Amino acid sequence: MSISSFAYFKRQQGAVLPIALFILLLVTLLAVSTMQSSTIDLKIAQNRQARIQTERAVERSIERIINDPSNFTNAIGMANSQDMNMGSWTVSVERPYCIAKKSATGYSVNAPLVPEYNVWAFEACATDSLTGARVVMQQGVRMLMLSGNCLPNNPTNPCV
Repeated sequence: MSISSFAYFKRQQGAVLPIALFILLLVTLLAVSTMQSSTIDLKIAQNRQARIQTERAVERSIERIINDPSNFTNAIGMANSQDMNMGSWTVSVERPYCIAKKSATGYSVNAPLVPEYNVWAFEACATDSLTGARVVMQQGVRMLMLSGNCLPNNPTNPCV
């Protein structure tokens, strides 16, 4: 190396180091932003999963009540609401109430027990003790029953 090549290196200002540090800073900011976005997406997915599982717990509770015909004799035999523990969920289902009735066709009007189509409504709520997810759900069911089961009654609200 000659003396003139050393003089060339002395005139360099060292711009590579600040540029490299700036690019490294940009890449680091991009990586941190991506990690935060992934964390938020994961929380959204977990909350959605907790909500769906809580909805399923409410549906299972309502199905248990629907499968017991004694709950539909004007719902007199059932308390105002039933609380059920379904794993980590606490589900409260109100007493079903009849909202409509219609005589079934094809039966004699003079028969003492003419079947009716009764429409029953439910309201239920559930809270997951692990995640705090809370769901309030309304559901109805239409049932063919003997007449006299659909009397007006006031709905209760266990979800207040």
